[in-house]
Amino acid sequence: MKFLDPPTIMITDSGILVNQGIPAAATIDDLPDEVTDDTITLKWSDPENNGKVITQYTVYQRLVTNDKPGEWSKVETTSYFVTELTVELERGKVYEFVVTATNEFGESLKEDGKVKRVKASDSFMFCKFAHDCSPDFIKLV
Repeated sequence: MKFLDPPTIMITDSGILVNQGIPAAATIDDLPDEVTDDTITLKWSDPENNGKVITQYTVYQRLVTNDKPGEWSKVETTSYFVTELTVELERGKVYEFVVTATNEFGESLKEDGKVKRVKASDSFMFCKFAHDCSPDFIKLV
């Protein structure tokens, strides 16, 4: 278990109290519950930096088996200006993702409220009849 120091409280020249500490975790935007592709693009919003500039983001993923999440593994660390990453998925598996942010005080927590789950469907597209192959008639099984 990692224990974090409490945030630093700073009083500015104008007498304003400012809390400083590790940033919040980033919010992953517009992630569907299920995808039929073997990749997904994660996009996230800048979190609250808590008084210090964010220097990097780290994307984590874990597999969910029988509705039980596994251990987190680091996918990639990006620069502070990168807020999007394409991740490969294996069909039929369920994944959870979270994006942490880092500033000079350290890395944010993997906040439960920021974890997103997605299933990589094992379905595939097929055309039953020739007219089904038009984009308007593609079927999923």
